[in-house]
Amino acid sequence: MREQSLRQAGFCGCGHDDTGSALMTVDEALDMMSAAITPIRRTERVSLAQAVGRVLAQDVRAVADAPPFDNSAVDGYAICHEDIPQGDWIVLTVSERVVAGSRPRRAVTGKTAIQVMTGAPLPAGTTAVVMQEDVTCSGNRIVLRSLPKHGSNMRQRSEDIKQGDAVLKAGTRLTARAIAVAAAAGAQDLVVRAPLRVGLLVTGSEVTSDGNPRPDAAIWDVNSPVLMAAFSRCDLELVQAKVVSDHALSIQTAMSDLAANVDLLVTTGGVSVGEEDHVKPGFEAMGGEIVFSGVAIKPGKPVTVGRTRDAVWLGLPGNPQAAYLMWHLFGNAACDLLAIGAIRQRKRRCVVLDEDLHHKPGRCELRLAKASGLDGFGRERVRFGRATFSGRVGAMASADGVIVIPAETEALPKGALVEMHSFDQY
Repeated sequence: MREQSLRQAGFCGCGHDDTGSALMTVDEALDMMSAAITPIRRTERVSLAQAVGRVLAQDVRAVADAPPFDNSAVDGYAICHEDIPQGDWIVLTVSERVVAGSRPRRAVTGKTAIQVMTGAPLPAGTTAVVMQEDVTCSGNRIVLRSLPKHGSNMRQRSEDIKQGDAVLKAGTRLTARAIAVAAAAGAQDLVVRAPLRVGLLVTGSEVTSDGNPRPDAAIWDVNSPVLMAAFSRCDLELVQAKVVSDHALSIQTAMSDLAANVDLLVTTGGVSVGEEDHVKPGFEAMGGEIVFSGVAIKPGKPVTVGRTRDAVWLGLPGNPQAAYLMWHLFGNAACDLLAIGAIRQRKRRCVVLDEDLHHKPGRCELRLAKASGLDGFGRERVRFGRATFSGRVGAMASADGVIVIPAETEALPKGALVEMHSFDQY
């Protein structure tokens, strides 16, 4: 059960506990999220041009057949096999020319042919279309050596979509390909889930916002810009982003204010067990309920999820690499659950290690990796760091994704296969 739920989220079944600890596995945490988070019900209607990336709230049903009539798949000549004169050479008189968007005025018979362009409606009596490359033209006549098979080069009415069919189901995340289906089915606009309202609260007395002088003991704010960039999706609406110092009452007040106006409250920092970690106590003090706190994963061990009456809370670690990776694991899962009520399977692929890998057993690890070409069998190779450092961001821009190291793994040799999750899906 654990492995299945984790694979559905796009990760391997590798979240074993730290030795001697009570940390839950990644798949257990995702299961708890699935049980605790229900979809929002707000919807809106958008045009097809505005729908990419959105989540369908209602099935899309075809308003008409597609194609709506029999039509030609090629430029050529519509013929009727019946009563065609036999001989080494078949000569037919061309009685009409039909282009796409116009209707034939007469039927085709065994002694005539009608020239049709690609997409043009087929005249009554058509049993096949001869490609124009296969005929010789002489005035208003065509000459062909043999007859095509019945049905050749014809598109039958409704062979693609039948009127009334549910061509897209509610919960579908709309790609350009899905929008093509909706358009072919005759949809003019679509009912989709309203964008999820997101609030961001970055905590830390040492954090200095962009544009402000940085004291000697301060650090630049990395989490705000990286997470705001991650929120730049058409299905998310960033309601507010704030930076607050490590002051218990300030954090509780800011969390309470944001939670009342968003579907998903994301915080960074303050979720561990230090004396200045006020986020989790502040959340509980405002009446929030913890779903889980702490997961056997590296980086991101302190990640926490909770619920209030109005919002889901995702508490990310303060270290920026950990915050970024945990957003993509648990943040994307929360967005899926709020939008469609299920966690979508993420894309992953197997890659070959470019060198020996060493790992301390105990927690599943996501380690930055970069593609480095193909091996002799055409398999993709990757380079990777010696270890994971949750506070370092220097290697993030050049990384293509993360390799997933199972919790029980101590070492893997050069050439071993591992699972990789690409950043381009994010």
